[in-house]
Amino acid sequence: QKEKERQQQEEEERIRAELKAEEDRQKQLQLEQYEKEQELLRQAKLAEKQRRKEIKRKEEEAKRKQEEFERQTKLIQDGIMAQAEAKRLELESKEAERQRKKAREQRLLQLENEKRRAGK
Repeated sequence: QKEKERQQQEEEERIRAELKAEEDRQKQLQLEQYEKEQELLRQAKLAEKQRRKEIKRKEEEAKRKQEEFERQTKLIQDGIMAQAEAKRLELESKEAERQRKKAREQRLLQLENEKRRAGK
């Protein structure tokens, strides 16, 4: 009887030990799964951070290029305006010279007419 009880007790202890070992394995697997998920989450967050950083860099680069384009455009427009102003001044100068020449010719004609009248 005692031998049977001892065998039963040993079997119970063995079964308890197996259950405990299985429970420990399950806990270890859960822990490993949790750690893998945490690592994947960390990598995903890092990838998202890098993606946002790259987007920001590209936005800043686009902004810089736009500002440079606008600066170049303004320089070109200023140059065109300066050329137009120079051309206008040149035309005004030519017109003034033409008017002076015409006035001199008229004065010469007037003097010649007065001379002819005086000569008659």
